[in-house]
Parts: sequence; structure tokens; C-alpha cells
Amino acid sequence: MLRACAVECLLKALLLMRGKTLAREGQYDGPQHHKLVDHADKAGFSMTAVDRYLLERLSLWNTIGRYPIPLGSRDWFTTNVQGLEARFDWGSKARVRMHWGIQDEAPFEDLLARLHALTSGG
Repeated sequence: MLRACAVECLLKALLLMRGKTLAREGQYDGPQHHKLVDHADKAGFSMTAVDRYLLERLSLWNTIGRYPIPLGSRDWFTTNVQGLEARFDWGSKARVRMHWGIQDEAPFEDLLARLHALTSGG
């Protein structure tokens, strides 16, 4: 969940750096969800298929970690295989691995490095 929060903060920083706003007249006016693919799209962050899948997984952990009970019973549900089956906004479903392994480190580090470079000016 902490990785997801870090990525969300970097994506929101990128949104701000690219001229978007997160507050208006003293009130928060940013995204009302933790869908990192949506944040990345709005920030104009170029994603690979691996990035997109990683961001979907991180979004689930971010949401489930903050709100352990979904808003609707169809938002996500457990399956008899490892992970969750997630229903995405566009209506498709996908099985999402809910564990983190050594194979996830390199793609995550690459994603993080690219976001950091974009938000730190280097």
C-alpha cells in the first residue's frame, strides 16, 4: 500500500507540474478515487502494458488498504484462485495478483525512476 501511495503522490505532482489543479478556492478539487492508471492518463504519463498492469494492482491495494469494504458488491470479489478478480471502469474483468514478489521489483523501480525523473526536473 505504501508503494501505491508513493506512486499516487508522484502522479499528482506530475499533474500539478503540467498545469492541472488539485484545489480550487481552498477546497480539494482533484480525483475522488485512487485509480492510478486514470491519474497517469490525466498527467500525460506514457505507460507500457507492464506499467498499466502494475498500476492496476497498486490501485487495488491502495483502495483496499484505505477502504476495506467496497462501495458496491460488484467492485471486486475474491476468487478460488490466487488474487482478486477486479472489475474495471470500462466493464472488463481481470484476475489481479495480490502478492508482491521479487519479479515485481524491477518493473516497479523502473516506473518509480521515470516518475521521479519527471517530477524532479532531472
